[in-house]
Amino acid sequence: MFRPLKMKKLKIIGLVEDLDAALVLWRRLGLVQLEYTQINNAELQKGQPLPIYQEISEQLLKIRTIKKYLIPTQDIKQQYFSKSPLEHAREINIESELAYIEENLKTLLKEKENITKQIEYLKKIEEINIDFSTLPTSLDYYLFEINIKDIDKFKEELNKITKDSLFLEKQIQKDKKLIFLAIKKSTNIENLEKYFARLEIPSVKSTFKEERLKLEISLMEIENKLKKLLYQKINLSEKYYNLIVALEEALEQDAKLALEALKFPKSSNCYYAEGWLKEEDFEKFKNTNLKFFKSRILIAEIPPSIHHYKDCPTELKNPKILQPFEDLLKFLYIPNAKEIDPTAIIFLTIPIVYGMIIADVGYGILSLIISLFILSKAKKGLLRSLALIWLVGSIPTILFGIMFDEYFGFEHEHILGEKIYEPILHRVDQIQLLLIACFAVGWISIALGFILGAINNYEHSKKHAAAKIFWIFIQIGLTLSAIAFLAAEYAQFMNIGLIIFGIGVLGELLTEGANALIEIPGLVSNIMSYSRITAVGVAGLLLAEAINDKIFPHYQAQDNIIGLLSFIFMFLIYTILHFANTAVAMFEGLIHSGRLTFLEFFTKFFQGGGRLFSPLKLTREYYSEIDHANLAKKQEKEVK
Repeated sequence: MFRPLKMKKLKIIGLVEDLDAALVLWRRLGLVQLEYTQINNAELQKGQPLPIYQEISEQLLKIRTIKKYLIPTQDIKQQYFSKSPLEHAREINIESELAYIEENLKTLLKEKENITKQIEYLKKIEEINIDFSTLPTSLDYYLFEINIKDIDKFKEELNKITKDSLFLEKQIQKDKKLIFLAIKKSTNIENLEKYFARLEIPSVKSTFKEERLKLEISLMEIENKLKKLLYQKINLSEKYYNLIVALEEALEQDAKLALEALKFPKSSNCYYAEGWLKEEDFEKFKNTNLKFFKSRILIAEIPPSIHHYKDCPTELKNPKILQPFEDLLKFLYIPNAKEIDPTAIIFLTIPIVYGMIIADVGYGILSLIISLFILSKAKKGLLRSLALIWLVGSIPTILFGIMFDEYFGFEHEHILGEKIYEPILHRVDQIQLLLIACFAVGWISIALGFILGAINNYEHSKKHAAAKIFWIFIQIGLTLSAIAFLAAEYAQFMNIGLIIFGIGVLGELLTEGANALIEIPGLVSNIMSYSRITAVGVAGLLLAEAINDKIFPHYQAQDNIIGLLSFIFMFLIYTILHFANTAVAMFEGLIHSGRLTFLEFFTKFFQGGGRLFSPLKLTREYYSEIDHANLAKKQEKEVK
């Protein structure tokens, strides 16, 4: 729990003819993380994907194309494969049929869109009831909209141009008319254009209305064709979608497996692979491979004296209660494989600082309720982990609220009418004492960080481990000297403090050199940063008190209905403001507790730079393979 799991690096030598089977076995075991291996040997060739990779890629592309055309189903049921995913994929050949359906759907939808626009346009102009098949070709024809107020000027201007014209008008809106004009060819009507907006005359062989009716019949035929195609597509989707999703998942994993062979070189007869696995799994992995391949495979550990745990992956293992804190740690930093796993430590530091910042019983209860609500909605992911951290943090929040006597910004005496206990301190009236308490928390955290740093460094560099201890001497010396300087009654600590400080400085000079002393102001700054617990916490308390002072609703029995409604309204506002203050406090509490932990505390011991252990393994969500032996036994039992 306090260290990542111990890892071993291994080498594997086997026959090329067994490589496919070996990779399948390793994936089923899910124990080893294979690494890219480079060996300077002219007889060894660079790794190549398995020969079957090309066909897997082609089938995967086909399956993805089919999936793109199919309609997704709401509930995807797990599929059971009686043969390999590749064999199943070969048997599916509906891509041409789906492509045909999709192409026709696009064409028909485009036709439908165009015809619908034409119908809408014809509806607008069909009041002009003229049979275009009877009109002479010796005339020019115009169709336009005109404002009613301009109609007389238009007619007057038209009479100036020609006396020989066919003029038909229909009112289509309160202030607009639709005009159809027939006039001799080549007649110049530029002077008329300022009065109207010209409309296009569709190419028709009858009236506009008759043309619209024809188009509506065509539209019905198109819709019928669309329904038939959609019915075909739905049938194919219902039949194949679940299978296609399962095959996509299976082929993706098979393609990934085939590419694993790129990681290790091989000769004409043998391959050489290296990888990492958990120390506890080494014997199981070795024995299982020997059982399957016998003398055709060699598995041996590479001693730490050779690899020095360079690029060793990290596998953390913590109790379930610590999981959200582990998730947060992984989101921000990955510990390296040889240092302390700080998950259990931040399980303490973050909730305690979070609780000190909010420190209100009422807000702690609201924090608990809000966390449970988020957990009911967020089933997985970082948000769920944060909600669990808020849930854990609500407990110290309530405890500190009791110690500081804060209940939604009130003291318990105000709520109960009598005083039951004396608070440890009041955060506003005794802010200096609160600051001292916060500095004490910071001091302990930083000292703990140096101790953890010494433990981290002890195995590979006792010199650096000693340097961390000397920093504690510097911290103690500075603290005693500061106390003696600020409080005359403790003046006797000055000499002791300076001696301890001097020992620490001398130790740092011997272990890390003069450059290390530049960090002394940073050490003071790290501890002073914990004053934000006071600043943020008191700000939240003052806001809660302001809400109580300005918004708290009052109701008297003699109030009329207006008074009752006013009380209800003020109560709602009051409740909303406290909920809002709680939400802000939850975010601020988490952000500042995280900042103090990861930017102040972690800098004293945490190295990071690790990468998570990611073994080759089979992860299946949508498919499973039929176990014929178990299936036969089950059927035999059913017969009996």
